[in-house]
Amino acid sequence: MATTTDLEKLVINYLTQDQLSSRMGIAQSTLANKLRLLTLDEAVQEALQKNQISERHARSLLKLTDKMKQVYLLNTIIRDRLTVKQVDDEIDKILGIYDNQKAAVGA
Repeated sequence: MATTTDLEKLVINYLTQDQLSSRMGIAQSTLANKLRLLTLDEAVQEALQKNQISERHARSLLKLTDKMKQVYLLNTIIRDRLTVKQVDDEIDKILGIYDNQKAAVGA
C-alpha cells in the first residue's frame, strides 16, 4: 500500500495499468484494486498500512461512498474485530440492501 500513490502517478503519467502490472509481475486486476484503495478515507488507508484491517476489509469499505460512514465502520471493525462477512453484512444494513431484499422475499 505504501507505494500505491507512486503506482497511481506512473499509471496517470506514463504507463497503462496493463503495462505497469506486466512490469511488476502482477495481474492488472490486482493493480486496479490497489489503486481503488486510494479513494478510501485517509483513516482507512492508514489502518490498512498499519495492518489494523486487511485489504479485503478495505475493499469492502469501498462500497460506502460516504467517508464518515467508512470511518465509523472502520472503528467498529477494529473495536469488534469484525470478519469481512460481518463487515459486508453491516454495509448491507447501512445501505438498506438487507431490508430491501427481505421485503422482496416477503420475510
